[in-house]
Amino acid sequence: MKNVSPGDILRFNRASILGSRDYTLKAGSASTESYDKRRTGEPNYLDERLFECRVRVMGIETEPMTFKEKKKRRNRHRKIVRSKHKYTLCRVMQVRAKGLDELIQGEKGMVLLEGQEKGNADASA
Repeated sequence: MKNVSPGDILRFNRASILGSRDYTLKAGSASTESYDKRRTGEPNYLDERLFECRVRVMGIETEPMTFKEKKKRRNRHRKIVRSKHKYTLCRVMQVRAKGLDELIQGEKGMVLLEGQEKGNADASA
């Protein structure tokens, strides 16, 4: 990551799976994702209002320099490509899934639950 230094605390807002061994919250179940999204390979993420995740940057490390030889067929020319990737080491400090009551208080009653429809709400009133 750019512009981070060891000791910084970051808030991650993208997660595709959240939970434990017993309970799991997954993004993009088969009923909610469209055919086009599956074909393009775009990842599905949970809504960032559902959880809080804080991590601390532990350091930035680099892998050793690697050399790869690129060659075209039927051509004597060879190109040597050098790569040295940087990795940011992070330690997760806090992961908290928000409950339904917290979501309703935070959004001031603007949360729409799946399965609720206007027709059902009017019929019951």
